[in-house]
Amino acid sequence: MIKTSPSFGSLVPAHSTVKLYVSSGPPKKAVPHVIGKKELNAENILTNAGFRVAPPKTNPNSTQPQGTVIDQSPPGGKLARPGTTVTITVSGGGVTVPNVIGQSLQTAEGTLTAHNLSYQIKFEPAGPGTTPGTVVLQNPAPGRVVAPGTQVTLRVAQQQTTSPSPTPTPTTTSPTPTPSGTPGQ
Repeated sequence: MIKTSPSFGSLVPAHSTVKLYVSSGPPKKAVPHVIGKKELNAENILTNAGFRVAPPKTNPNSTQPQGTVIDQSPPGGKLARPGTTVTITVSGGGVTVPNVIGQSLQTAEGTLTAHNLSYQIKFEPAGPGTTPGTVVLQNPAPGRVVAPGTQVTLRVAQQQTTSPSPTPTPTTTSPTPTPSGTPGQ
């Protein structure tokens, strides 16, 4: 109740009408837009604007850097009363695909495993200037942010197998018989 009519403390006859004015609460204000902000920064912005923040949800498959706000409810810009609870969802952290081009297959496998990525190997003939057993191409490309566990396809130069030249069959000539005379004639 914010006021009465007649005003509080006034004497009025019994059974008189008294009007009560009730507040609808504080005026609504726009919820700050916090998507793209780091979790702690987003929480501070919301709290300083007069909103409460629910414990954040985490999306482990997000490709955004870990701890970055990727969703909020109510959304930024929506009018809400101060004290309204805002729920934010933060990224569990994507993985930046490392550059393994030019590495040996064994080194590339170790690098991808260390970055929580899986891999598939496809061999192709080694071209001029490529060393057999090295990665010549990868997909997704280096520097791309992907979800943990994403499969990276590695194209690996393979030693070209050369068929041995057929060994020539030696040709031998047998001696030609020479006519000989028969004795005693």
